[in-house]
Amino acid sequence: MTAISYFVDLVMGRRGPLASSQHHAVRLSLELYINTVNAPPMTSKIVDLEQARSEREAEKHESLWQFIHQLPLAFSADHCKRAREILGWSVEALAFRSGASVKAIKDLEDGKQTLRRVTMQALSYAFENEGLIFMPGYAPSRGENCRGATSDPREREDFHLIE
Repeated sequence: MTAISYFVDLVMGRRGPLASSQHHAVRLSLELYINTVNAPPMTSKIVDLEQARSEREAEKHESLWQFIHQLPLAFSADHCKRAREILGWSVEALAFRSGASVKAIKDLEDGKQTLRRVTMQALSYAFENEGLIFMPGYAPSRGENCRGATSDPREREDFHLIE
């Protein structure tokens, strides 16, 4: 008779009380059974530790990139016209270098439209490639020994949505 069946009989009233030595043995058997039932199932799958580590690292890097792409850009609508003037660019020249439309740039500078993040990133990237840097609340300036941190927007999945 197993400890489980004895316990069931005891609970159902079909068995009498246990002696102390029997009680201890049944309790240990029950604890072992409960721990076995609640344990995660064992698998025969062989795990490549290097692959598991590299997958975990890739997940960390992906979450870091997602965090970075959610950070607000230092480039704003106020910077656009001033940066063009510093470089002596026309709206058409900026449109050519950034991939944004002339209409979108004019609407941004006139305050008529708020552009998508990918478009703002493309504009910022075009200016930063020419050595300008942007800080919120300050006019654009030339970075003498520093460079802007805007990543290339062409690597984004939503680059086709540029305005």
